[in-house]
Amino acid sequence: MEGSSKRRSDTGWQAVSKKLFGLFLRPVRNMDNAKKRKMTGLLWPKYSVAIDSINRNAEMIATFQRFEADGVEAFANKFELYPAINKKLGDVSISYLEFGVWQGVTLGTWTGINTNKSSRFYGFDSFEGLPEPTSDTSVEIWKRGALTTSEQTFMDHVKTHGIYVERVKTIKGFYSESLTSALRRQYVDAARKIALVNIDCDLYESAVPVFEFIDPLLQEGAVIYVDDLFAGHKGHPRKGVARAFLEWQKSSRWKVVRHLDVGWWGRSYIVYLDKAGVDGTL
Repeated sequence: MEGSSKRRSDTGWQAVSKKLFGLFLRPVRNMDNAKKRKMTGLLWPKYSVAIDSINRNAEMIATFQRFEADGVEAFANKFELYPAINKKLGDVSISYLEFGVWQGVTLGTWTGINTNKSSRFYGFDSFEGLPEPTSDTSVEIWKRGALTTSEQTFMDHVKTHGIYVERVKTIKGFYSESLTSALRRQYVDAARKIALVNIDCDLYESAVPVFEFIDPLLQEGAVIYVDDLFAGHKGHPRKGVARAFLEWQKSSRWKVVRHLDVGWWGRSYIVYLDKAGVDGTL
């Protein structure tokens, strides 16, 4: 009965609202076009920096929404995402590779989430900040040396946030120099197949060697997490890390399916093999 009473109340309110709204609009409908334009000009200035900014933000949001997949589980931040991924993996022994470790909070968090003593965590970073950009970045602070964290500071943060720190190994150097075929062979020979890779390297030229490096180390069911996928370039999918990701998909035998999301920027994918897979997933 309570529900029925509420429905009757809602219906009555809707009828009253509709009538009042109609009374308000009737004079406007009867106006000639000149008067309508004049009233619109008074209520809505011809140009407003604030309104222009809102419109641009709306366009940006619409761009992101076009890439949204129905039914994809989303998280407010990556620190909510990581336990969900580990739960799906089952806290098994993993090889975790992170490209762009900055201060070590993310990698350190993972050493606390996945407590399997056989797991290994590899942090790849120049520890000298970003390299000299060779492509348009659209982010003013993305210059050579930006986001620098020393290797010692990184390890100190890992110790603060994580446990079993002896499972952590750092690989220092800019990716164009450090991600060599010889290093990749060491991982292949040691059968350290990737269970999870975290890519957070901001620049297109940094992301390209990363995707090339991880390709032979992937396995079916591995998770690729791309942090800040649309950062910079106003979300353009043919620039920055998004461009490198799409190019890798075209050249790789691996296919990806979108998995879990973090806000607008961070996205994770599950790797699989299938000749009929669809290239170009974002």
